[in-house]
Amino acid sequence: MAACDGCKFFKPSGPDGYEGECRRHAPRATLNPRTAADGDVKRQLVYWPEITADEWCGEFEAKPIQEPSP
Repeated sequence: MAACDGCKFFKPSGPDGYEGECRRHAPRATLNPRTAADGDVKRQLVYWPEITADEWCGEFEAKPIQEPSP
């Protein structure tokens, strides 16, 4: 089964590339407060769904194959 890490819409955001965002659709609006890594509460107005590399969905599209540079 194809997972998010192989999808062209997956944008890694964590230091190891395991966590990321799904950029398949436009960001979603929210008014929910969110706690940042430093403990500061931020009000995030828009976001892309946060996912991990091993998740999957029905809208997977494979990343394009990049040819090695000569």
